Amino acid sequence: KTNFKKPISCHLFPIRKSDFDGDILKYEKLDECNPALDNGKINNTTIAEFCKEPLKKLYGNEWYSHLMERIGK
Repeated sequence: KTNFKKPISCHLFPIRKSDFDGDILKYEKLDECNPALDNGKINNTTIAEFCKEPLKKLYGNEWYSHLMERIGK
């Protein structure tokens, strides 16, 4: 156990954040993530829900709520 806080780029994974005159979020597809994706399909969990904590930390509750509305959750 540690008090170390992951950098936001690690906490967001598998979402990558880039800056092209504003934030761009994209999913980075890696084969080693396939079991997690399969589990998400079984449990009806999106990547956005999986990354809820870091997304809220980065953009706030209102932004996250709007995202969930946009994806129908």
